Amino acid sequence: MPRPGVVNVAFAVVFGLVAVFAAATAAGTTGSWFSVEVSSLVFQTSIFAAIATAFDPREHPSADGRGSHDHPGHRPDDPAE
Repeated sequence: MPRPGVVNVAFAVVFGLVAVFAAATAAGTTGSWFSVEVSSLVFQTSIFAAIATAFDPREHPSADGRGSHDHPGHRPDDPAE
């Protein structure tokens, strides 16, 4: 299993290569690739997905009704809670 740092660096390199190739392709393009309708639909879908991901109730600390006990000072046997 590779170390997380190695995976992060590999991902950054691949992401950087994609960005370089995308910029080179965009610089060499003279016209639009898609219609306004298609671009608008993709943009709206991306925004909706970002909002849905940001407000996912399964990721909320109190989604199970018990609250979050993942902070560093938490002791499960603490009678004060």
